[in-house]
Amino acid sequence: MNAKVIIYLLGKISAGLAIAQLLPLLMSVVYGEYATSRTFIFSIAAAIILAGIFDYYGDGKDARNLSVREGIGTVFFSWLLAAALGALPYCFDGILNPAAAYFESMSGLTTTGATAIANLDIVSRSLLLWRTLTHWIGGIGIIVLFVALLPQIAGGAVYLFNAEVSGFSNSRILPRIRTTAVALFYIYLLFTIILTGMLAILGMSTYDAVNHACSAIATGGFSTYNDSIAHFHSAGIEIVTGLFMILAAGNFALYYQVTQIGLKVLWHDLEFKSYIVLLTIFTVLISINIIMVNGYSVADGVREAFFQVASFGSTTGYVSADYDQWPSFSKLVLAVTFLTGGCAGSTAGGIKVCRFIVLLKTVMAEL
Repeated sequence: MNAKVIIYLLGKISAGLAIAQLLPLLMSVVYGEYATSRTFIFSIAAAIILAGIFDYYGDGKDARNLSVREGIGTVFFSWLLAAALGALPYCFDGILNPAAAYFESMSGLTTTGATAIANLDIVSRSLLLWRTLTHWIGGIGIIVLFVALLPQIAGGAVYLFNAEVSGFSNSRILPRIRTTAVALFYIYLLFTIILTGMLAILGMSTYDAVNHACSAIATGGFSTYNDSIAHFHSAGIEIVTGLFMILAAGNFALYYQVTQIGLKVLWHDLEFKSYIVLLTIFTVLISINIIMVNGYSVADGVREAFFQVASFGSTTGYVSADYDQWPSFSKLVLAVTFLTGGCAGSTAGGIKVCRFIVLLKTVMAEL
């Protein structure tokens, strides 16, 4: 394994993360959060210095011909490095200790959504934006972004892409792997922009709309408020966010096919169709349960059930109600929902619907 190639690529990752922190740095200046500005200046400087060290000791002349080991190694060390660099703003700001900062950064990049911050109200707006950006970057996958933005890596890029994309199939939707990554990135970006605009129209501030759109499309769940989406008390926001969380949990390669062939592709895809059917069944079951037991009206019961099923099914983690007060049956259905997860090739977690389909087909064939 050529370690110098991996070091070279890690240098590019470091430089990319330094560039990504320019946005929250600019925001900190605009909002007068000068203490946080210094935080991001230090973090960016550290990332640039590290990028320079990696570039000095690395060698990119063989980057076009990565082996499988080098591709997997680059992905593995990229996540460790990205989490470390992403943790620096939390450390320099003093809001978290190094261990908790690394946890917060890794949670963001892996779109897990668990947090070590007890009270979001005391966190600066620019630092919360960085927290959300780690979701957005991690959602599309650092390596997929990396492949899309660096055309000089040709043949070896397939190993980076295949090591990063989840699911059974690594099939490319376009002839060239970089073109594939670019197509997926543009679809991901388009979803984010559309959701941002819709949330702003529904009453969110631009700041909140950007944060929640990035978090929802990444199916991560980081919010700018302690009570998550419930803070807004808006049926429109919940419905729109729920729909986009479901879309984000679908296969992004499938969405590219939709742009080429049409919406009929969605109905012909067994995994996506099964995913929608499962969410519909879970929503109906929970709606009936909370209407009958908790006394919800039909409209409120369906609304709350839909949002929580969309949040759990996409493994986002947003909340619109205190579901801990729901009956045990509803909580059991939600547990099954997030265990199942979304579709392969999406930003969602969970076991993935495709694996249950394969398991069911295998059992049927054996029987």
